[in-house]
Amino acid sequence: MIKLPLLEKYYYQKIGCKNFVKQLLAPSLEIDIDSVTSHKGYSILVSGEHQYCLVIEEKYAPEGYEYILRVNKKVTTENISSGDIKFLRWIKHPLESTYSTEEVVSSWDRRFDFIEESTDQNINGLREPQIAALYSILSHFKVSRNMGIVVMPTGTGKTETMLSTLIANKCKKVLITVPSDALRTQIYNKFYALGLLKQFGIIDNSCLNPKVGILKEGFSSEEEFNQFAEHCNVTVTTMNLLANYKKNELELIAQKYEYIFIDEAHHSQASSWSRVRDTFKEKTVLQFTATPFRSTIRNQLPYPNLITFLVTVYQYTFTV
Repeated sequence: MIKLPLLEKYYYQKIGCKNFVKQLLAPSLEIDIDSVTSHKGYSILVSGEHQYCLVIEEKYAPEGYEYILRVNKKVTTENISSGDIKFLRWIKHPLESTYSTEEVVSSWDRRFDFIEESTDQNINGLREPQIAALYSILSHFKVSRNMGIVVMPTGTGKTETMLSTLIANKCKKVLITVPSDALRTQIYNKFYALGLLKQFGIIDNSCLNPKVGILKEGFSSEEEFNQFAEHCNVTVTTMNLLANYKKNELELIAQKYEYIFIDEAHHSQASSWSRVRDTFKEKTVLQFTATPFRSTIRNQLPYPNLITFLVTVYQYTFTV
C-alpha cells in the first residue's frame, strides 16, 4: 500500500507575502499496488481500475493517462514497495480545475444532511449541541441581522458547527477572526479540508472544498487586497491584526465579506473591538464561545444586549 499526495491549488501567492489562498481539490489517498511495469522514461502503477503514470521528468509523460505523478526516481516493484519512491507532485489529475467562489458555493446546494450522532447505532454525525446551535443559527439568519452569540459547552465541537453553518447556509464570503496565530492555523486547516463533514457523510463528495485564505499581514496596495479577497470563500485572520488596520483599510475589508465569525469570542475584549466593531456592525456577525459569559465579561462586549443562542442547557460534558 502507498499513499498518494493530495491535490491542491493556490489562487493567491506572492513572493515575500505571508498571505495566501488555497483550495484542497482531492485529499491524500492510500491505494494498494496490483502491479508496476517499467517503460522508457516512465512507469505504470496499476491499482484496481486505475492506472497511475509515474515520471521523473514531465517531458516523458505519455498521452492517454488521467493520473500522472512526478516522482524522485525510476519506479520498480522493489523500490516502491520498500518506500524509496517519493511522490513529488501531480502533473495531471481528473479533479484538477480552477473554480470561482460562486461555483464552490453552488456545489453545496442541497448537499447538507443533518445527521445526528448515535453511539447506540454506531452512527457518526453532529452532536446534540451542534445540532441545537446550527438550527438556532439558521433560524437567526432568517429573521434577524443582529449580531448573535453562540455559546456551546466545552468540547462539543464548536469548529464543526462553524463549518456546518458555512455549508448549510451557503455563506458566500466569510471572515473568521481568532485570538492567536496558533488558532488561525488550526481553523484554517479545518476549513481547508472541511473537517469531519465528508468523513461522516454530512456532506457528499460532490461538495467542493472552500477556497480558504489566511491573512497574516497587511497588503502593499488596495489592488493586492482585492486580488486576494476575490478568490476567498473563507478568510482566517486574528482580531489583533484587524485592530491595527486603518479605518479605510477596515472599510475595504468589510466591503468584501458578508459574514463575520468571531471564534473564542470571550477573548475579544472591548479594547480589541473598539476599532473594528462599527465597521462590521452592518454585516452578519456571529460570536462563538465555549465558555458561558459572566456578567462582567458580557458588559465588556461591544453589543452586550444581543440575542444569545440557548445551547448551554446541557448538564453534562460532551467529548470530542
